[in-house]
Amino acid sequence: MERAKSNLKKGTGHAIESSSVLMDGRGLPPPSGGRNCGGRHTVVKPDEKVWWCHFDDDNYVNVPRLVKLLDDYSPTQDWYLGKPSISSPLEIFLDNTKSSTEVNKKVTFWFATGGAGFCISRALALKMLPIASSGKFVAIGDKIRFPDDVTMGFIVEHILNVPLTVVDAFHSHLEPMEFIRPETFHDQVSFSYARMRNEWNVVKVDGFDLKTDPKRIYSLHCYLYPFFSICPKTIKRR
Repeated sequence: MERAKSNLKKGTGHAIESSSVLMDGRGLPPPSGGRNCGGRHTVVKPDEKVWWCHFDDDNYVNVPRLVKLLDDYSPTQDWYLGKPSISSPLEIFLDNTKSSTEVNKKVTFWFATGGAGFCISRALALKMLPIASSGKFVAIGDKIRFPDDVTMGFIVEHILNVPLTVVDAFHSHLEPMEFIRPETFHDQVSFSYARMRNEWNVVKVDGFDLKTDPKRIYSLHCYLYPFFSICPKTIKRR
């Protein structure tokens, strides 16, 4: 299976569990082989970095579908694409800021859960630059006492007043993966997995045996792209 994992990383970058690459608009690593981005996947379009997309290292990213999705949005406009994991906006109290006028002030905003992935357009990223660069992002997260995905939502929705655009094709381990129907796999951008209460929360898909692929990531990859040499011959192209 280690050989299979290596082939997947070098082949397309679609199924990567523990490393990151920069990709062009076709979902292929650049000739240089990409670069590590700290356990996250960073996807770029050809010639210019017009989108920044964050995915956790337990995500499977269907890169061709992601690229097709991004084609529907202009990177010259402010876009914050993702999917929340809560049913209502988050409410927090700003009780840890330097400004006395903001102490105990309640703010409400949506955030895209990092476990499903999210994308920021170039235009929005440039607006974030003076607010979040040079360690300021971490400082804001420390002040509001929330993790990075919530901090992103706080900056984008609360400070910059750019609303989250919900994309249902993003999926995190907080969702029941078994409810994603195989006939819709090609339409999804991201998948995930988790071990919960001694059971795997994974997609239901045929392929490798459970001992070889308990997380079903390689089986999912072969369902979508069965022409790869690592895929079992019994899987037919969808």
